Amino acid sequence: MPLLTRLSVLLAEGALLASAALLPPLPDLQSACANLSLRWKEVGADPFSISFTARDEDLAEALRANAVPILSEEYALLSGLLGEDPASPILVRLYPTELAFRCLNPTEHLSKESWHASVGENEIALVTDTINQGNDEWESDGLNILRLRMASLLARRLSHGSAPGGLTLSFGAYTMDLEEFVRRNPTWDSLVDDNVASWEDLWSDPDLHSQPELLVQGMSTVAYLVDVYGWDTFTAFLRSLTPSMEFHQALIQTYGLSTARLQLQWREYFPYYIEGRWRANALRDFDLSVFAQLIEQGAYEDALLGLKQAQVFLDRTGDSDGLVEAENLADRARRGIEAASLLRQARQALQDGDAEAAVSLSGRAEEIYLALQDQRRLAELDSYRARAAELLALQGELSAIGESASAIGQVQVNRLVAIEARLTQLGDSAGAAQARDLAMRYQQQQTTRQARLKLSGLVLALALLLHRILTVRREAPPESRLL
Repeated sequence: MPLLTRLSVLLAEGALLASAALLPPLPDLQSACANLSLRWKEVGADPFSISFTARDEDLAEALRANAVPILSEEYALLSGLLGEDPASPILVRLYPTELAFRCLNPTEHLSKESWHASVGENEIALVTDTINQGNDEWESDGLNILRLRMASLLARRLSHGSAPGGLTLSFGAYTMDLEEFVRRNPTWDSLVDDNVASWEDLWSDPDLHSQPELLVQGMSTVAYLVDVYGWDTFTAFLRSLTPSMEFHQALIQTYGLSTARLQLQWREYFPYYIEGRWRANALRDFDLSVFAQLIEQGAYEDALLGLKQAQVFLDRTGDSDGLVEAENLADRARRGIEAASLLRQARQALQDGDAEAAVSLSGRAEEIYLALQDQRRLAELDSYRARAAELLALQGELSAIGESASAIGQVQVNRLVAIEARLTQLGDSAGAAQARDLAMRYQQQQTTRQARLKLSGLVLALALLLHRILTVRREAPPESRLL
């Protein structure tokens, strides 16, 4: 029988048994309770103990032998993750009838459809009339129910009793082992087509566990907040709940977003949760794939930041396999960050005109990117190397022209002007300045040479003129030869 259907049947059976118990009307409840006589026994050890009457001794022993060892381990883990005292005791009390429960807990809530409840911050109550009518699948159902109630109690403690009942149940459902839950429910995939309730309705419903479809929606709200914003942020949200701060205000304070905004995002998340995201449970199968995806997308710094937080969480949960995987991913992220740093250094070297450094840095970055199978920035590195090669060629040509400065002509000057312009474009300001200086030196030399030639010509002209004057004065006039 599908699990959700089976749970509904069990809950219906619980309602029938409650009716069969012929609870007295409210005015007669006190007299019925006065006539109730219960003798309690207790088994187990810290942190779990089981209190029961003689008729439930076999069930108590089965729980002690089969459920308590598992729950004790999970309780220690969950308490540590929530920052609660793992030594704080949990009592599992087996009430033989609903009347017994109501007589001993007149202020606690127990819906007519239910056969389990939380009492205060330390007690899990089970009404055994229903359990004793169960079937071979009670053990697996009972373990998940105990998980749900155990985590609900811890959520109550964490919020100092201020978390609404539906929220604590949603958190409790998140801690359940869903593999069996989903496997036995062939209608699980169709839940995505259901109209989702509001967080207000889900979290304020103390009978959320009595409606399996709504319980799935409730657990998915916790899964969304943990999956997207992290475990520690969610626990901080629970801690922020006080009698004077309802969950709407606490969400804004913790997440910086309104309930409406978060709920809108959750409604987009919910189909993915039903389709398989439910497996990404921080307590049972911490999902590192999101960090692998960030690395594949080249978001190495974001991945490393998230992985550092994940490693702390995995260390706290004792997930050694997860820690190894996280460290391998972190190593890839660090190498990606190193490659990005080398790429930036290569770009800066080009801007500084250090072509040789640019080539070396680009080569080292390319080697890392190839090892990471990340080809997104290889074209950029190729462009840096091409520019560096051109820069080296221009610098070599400039050096050659500088070494033969005495033989520079107008052709070389024109080339120097072109080299200066290109080096400026490539960011080599020093090389551009050198080309400009060489061209200016040639121009100054040309100016000086031209000035000297002009001066020499003037001196020669003056000398010829003087010579002419002197020659004219030494010669006798023709008339002197007539005398």
